[in-house]
Amino acid sequence: MIGMPDLHWYPKPFGPGDTDGAGSKRTIGAPKVDLLNLLIRETAQNSWDARLVSDEDDTVPRFEVRYRKLGPKVRDILQWNVFGRGSSDNLDLAGVLRDPNLDALEISDRGTKGLGGPTTNEKPVNSAQVNNYARFVLTIGAPPAQRSSGGTYGFGKTASYLASRCSTIVIWSRFRDEGGEIRDRFLASAMGDSFTKDGRQYTGRQWWGVPAAEDTETELLRFEPAEEEDAKRLGEAVFESRFKAGETGTSILILSPKQNEEGELVELCAEAISRNLWPKLDPEQDPRRRMQTSLLNGDEEIEVLPESEILTAQLECLKKIRSVQNGEEVGNPLVKVVEIRCRRPKALLGHLALTRIPIFGQKRTAFDDALQGVTYMRSDAELVIKVERFSAANSDDLPWVGIFKPTSDMDKYFADAEPPAHDSWDPAGVEDPMGRSYVNVALRRIKEEVKEYLAPAQTSNESIEGSSTGALSSSLANLAGAVPGGRAVPVPSGKKGSSNGGSRRGRSVRVGTVGVQLLSSAAEARRGRQLVDLELELINADRAKVRVGQKSLVVDGGEMSGEDLLRLEEWRVGEKHFSSDSVEVDSGQSFWACMSFPVGLAINVTFVAEAAS
Repeated sequence: MIGMPDLHWYPKPFGPGDTDGAGSKRTIGAPKVDLLNLLIRETAQNSWDARLVSDEDDTVPRFEVRYRKLGPKVRDILQWNVFGRGSSDNLDLAGVLRDPNLDALEISDRGTKGLGGPTTNEKPVNSAQVNNYARFVLTIGAPPAQRSSGGTYGFGKTASYLASRCSTIVIWSRFRDEGGEIRDRFLASAMGDSFTKDGRQYTGRQWWGVPAAEDTETELLRFEPAEEEDAKRLGEAVFESRFKAGETGTSILILSPKQNEEGELVELCAEAISRNLWPKLDPEQDPRRRMQTSLLNGDEEIEVLPESEILTAQLECLKKIRSVQNGEEVGNPLVKVVEIRCRRPKALLGHLALTRIPIFGQKRTAFDDALQGVTYMRSDAELVIKVERFSAANSDDLPWVGIFKPTSDMDKYFADAEPPAHDSWDPAGVEDPMGRSYVNVALRRIKEEVKEYLAPAQTSNESIEGSSTGALSSSLANLAGAVPGGRAVPVPSGKKGSSNGGSRRGRSVRVGTVGVQLLSSAAEARRGRQLVDLELELINADRAKVRVGQKSLVVDGGEMSGEDLLRLEEWRVGEKHFSSDSVEVDSGQSFWACMSFPVGLAINVTFVAEAAS
């Protein structure tokens, strides 16, 4: 477009030790997650690692993903001003940019450092110097400046290239230089396959920038990003996410994103954000751990954190681990936290938090993957590494979730155990023998603790005979799995049902449990209470009167009377509702008792049946 700055094309010729561009893209290995989840996690991790941190102000970084259609003006600028001086044929940029339906993913962060530092990677820099531009744009596999950061060796940025059908991204960044002045940089980059041009072989890596001041004929790859006013003009013309006054950060535009054949890309992005970034999204947590995240479909903002009992349980587990690792004795008593230790040598490796979940029949969400599994995350970064799934010990047990987080001292070993995609922990990848042993022990001990947590409660024969609701009591008591010894012991019903007047073959009239369903009630929740529907059936009688027998709450490993706190709300027989103390039912007829009790507690309740004459 006339009046806009023009960029030049800089393909990288092969030299000694160079890697083919296709090989560079494969440095991330064979991820265990799909490409979109990988992209969201890696770009968010880069943003988190680049956040601005100071003693005076803890800036909450912003991370934004925007799906957009590129209009004619933007396509013209890309076609003529950005990529107009050339590109390799195998990228097919010319064809991509001519497409009137060309779309893109724009991923931006703000409140981050931006891509400052030298624009070459030829000269050494010390650990105190800013080198973000070279790390992100020029180098693959650079170790992080801070060892506690989530991205270990910088291979994850190749996910941005992998996500583009033409392996090409556009970059606009704003940063503060050594003098504190804000500066802009703009360029484009591709990581394609190798190609031949004019009798010379090229790696497939290529950039679009401006000639360096010391450019010579023998130095074909001496280029700089467009800077200052040129960069600002190009950035504001191509990108929709702008910079506020005094704001720094980076935006990348992924041209022609993959995984959009069915038009489901935005929905998949929302799920990926939920699944991978939920530890950063809780607005009530310490600002030093938060990251403001948004997803837009054009100008429409999309919900990325749907309400979910699973998410609530995960957050409670994470909060409890944070409390324990900070030396605080606070947190949800219904979350069980276990120290994961190595015995020889003695060392605290991390903490495992486990809790049961009362599922309210919610619709499917991205958090479903976490059910019956332990979510692994690093100590400082707190982004999801993976979920290790476990088979249920008993199909009747309530669902559960777990979180494991290493201590800050051990975090470095778990970082070394991550492959380039950061999606698992493999002890074989840890060079330090002691560190390798620590990771092995931690993974083994986690499995042992989960197995113990899921082991069915041992209930005496006397208790089982005393009440046919023993299975119900144990199931509901699983809600108190975090309370030491908190699995309820079934309470005998006391008075047995009559053996005559309709009893069958002289056996006792009893009430059996068919099912348990925890109910969602906004009104009850506001009062700090929850509802449970108990589906029951009559045993050994043609007709009987049923009433609530003994009832108690499980607290701190013991029981307390539930007379005032555990209440019968109603009976339901078929479509009829009864508010009476008892109800008459027939054999073979299912009926329900709706009970209410304080949120977070476990209950133990029995029912008494008396044969009706």
